[in-house]
Amino acid sequence: MRKSILCVILGCFFSILCHGQVSFGVNASITSSTLSENFAKSKTGIQIGVLCNYELNEDLTLLSGLGYVVKGVNGLWSDLNYSQQLKMFDVQLSYLELPLSLGYKIPIGNNIRLIPNVGI
Repeated sequence: MRKSILCVILGCFFSILCHGQVSFGVNASITSSTLSENFAKSKTGIQIGVLCNYELNEDLTLLSGLGYVVKGVNGLWSDLNYSQQLKMFDVQLSYLELPLSLGYKIPIGNNIRLIPNVGI
C-alpha cells in the first residue's frame, strides 16, 4: 500500500516538472526537539533537502520537496521507569519528509514575496 501511494506521489511530482512553471532550490537548517520529561535535554539536529515550487497562477503556488531530518533528545528517566534508579536515555530519530502545501504569494517589495502556506 505504501509503495502504491509513493508511486502516485512521485508520478504527480514528475508530471508537474514537465509543465514548465517550476522552480527548484535547496535548504539546510538546524532543528531542535523537546520531550515533556523534566530531566530531558533537547539535542540539536539538522535538516537538508531539495525544494520544488510550482506556480498555479499569479497568486497561488504549490510547495513540495524532499528533506532528510535528524532530531533527538537525551536525559534521565525518572517517572517513566518503575525502578528507583535514574537511568540515562538517548533517542535520535532520522527520517525523510515529503511535505506538500499550498501557498499564497503576498508582495512585500520589488520582486520580494511573503508566502504563507498550509498543507501536510
